[in-house]
Amino acid sequence: MSEQSFKLYPKWKEELVYEEGENSHAFQCGWGVSPPHVEVPAAQDWDAVMPAFLQGRRDEMLKLLREKSGHVIEERPPRSPQSR
Repeated sequence: MSEQSFKLYPKWKEELVYEEGENSHAFQCGWGVSPPHVEVPAAQDWDAVMPAFLQGRRDEMLKLLREKSGHVIEERPPRSPQSR
């Protein structure tokens, strides 16, 4: 991923959209807080719940979100074994 090959922008109050080529993913956000928060899946759930183009790229995406979004990252609790 190069600097010019992605877009990161807010959509509504509750979403932060990451676009890369033809692919996109909307991260859920908390709103009404300052600084804003963006939710990410727990490490063990990342590949199971993220679209294929983001699987295996958790560290890269967390770094990008920290550096480019202005949001605080909130990790969701791990999913229960029954929901995997």
